[in-house]
Amino acid sequence: MAAITPPPPTPIAVAQAVPARPDRRWPFLELGASQFWPLALAPFGIVMLTYMLVLGFLGWTGDGGGALITFVQQLALAVPIAWWIRRRTGSLETLGLRRGGWSRRDVGVGIGMGIVAMIASVVVLALTIAVVEQVLGHPYDPPTETPQGGWFWAFAVMAVCLAPICEELYFRGFLFQGLRRWVRFAYAGLASGLLFAFVHIEPIRLLSLWLAGLLFAEVFERRKTLVASMCAHATLNLIAITLALRAR
Repeated sequence: MAAITPPPPTPIAVAQAVPARPDRRWPFLELGASQFWPLALAPFGIVMLTYMLVLGFLGWTGDGGGALITFVQQLALAVPIAWWIRRRTGSLETLGLRRGGWSRRDVGVGIGMGIVAMIASVVVLALTIAVVEQVLGHPYDPPTETPQGGWFWAFAVMAVCLAPICEELYFRGFLFQGLRRWVRFAYAGLASGLLFAFVHIEPIRLLSLWLAGLLFAEVFERRKTLVASMCAHATLNLIAITLALRAR
């Protein structure tokens, strides 16, 4: 009687390991100087033209004019960069926005960094005011111009929803990464953070905003996704808006 040969064992499927991020060279963005610098300067030309039209031509100097300028400024930071990169590469992946390339942990780390950035900014601002008071020889009351009525909520929505997206696309996704290709993290983070602080046009908060920009670059560098730095930025602004609302 012939021996019965047992069937071969069914191969067990082995799950493929999820590749560690990033799955490509860091920094993601690779631009030559001839492409990087014109793109870096383009938003500021748009903003200057907006100032001339809104303040000079229209003479709209109230909260409404400020809201319009802020809205255009945010779009000027993000739209030209996003349009050019998407046209060149087919996606926004090189700016740090990879479809499916983020997790809940990225969101949690971003929120945590936003809280840290807020605390650090308050401490630095308090120290800055203390130094200014010592130099002036009298108490210093930082100027506060809170928008009135519905304009307050317009600014609040832009601060929490629009600014974290547009400013992170430009300052971390584009500017920081563009500099990071040529220099170490400290130099790229400090340079992009300093410009981030300057565009807010608040001299007394220059150092605190500079530090916040550096921390946003840090969380982006570690998590390799703009989702983390966007969450950090939104958290800081949400806390600031909440405090401003309580002070009204």
